[in-house]
Amino acid sequence: MKKFKFGLEKLLSYKNQILESEMQKLSLILAQISEKEKEIADLKARLKHAGDELEAKYKESVRPDECMRYQNFIDRLRDEIKIAESELEALERTREAQIDVIAEAKKESRSLEILKENQYNDYMEEQRKATEREIEEFISAQDALNNDF
Repeated sequence: MKKFKFGLEKLLSYKNQILESEMQKLSLILAQISEKEKEIADLKARLKHAGDELEAKYKESVRPDECMRYQNFIDRLRDEIKIAESELEALERTREAQIDVIAEAKKESRSLEILKENQYNDYMEEQRKATEREIEEFISAQDALNNDF
């Protein structure tokens, strides 16, 4: 009996490798998003801490130059937060685009897998029919031999 061989096995393997590669890219993007979210949380915590310190200084007496230094620091933190949030939005758009790429790669890979399954089912059906023919031929030959005696 001839062994089943899928003619597009190399293409299927290649498509699966592409899918794996795209999944790894998504993993890296997700790690970058997580890192950026931590950075934003850290910046916001520093901003809150600086605001609390400035408020405490106001309750005491604060020199104008010290007040300006705190205000400049707070303004810089706010700018950094805005930049980090825009970078996060860009990463999220990249993530969405990568998800679309993965969906397309999965479709291509899955269509080849379905084709392989269908060809395998056809192969198995043909093998079953061939086996039935062999059995029928054997039985016919057996009957012919028995009828001759």
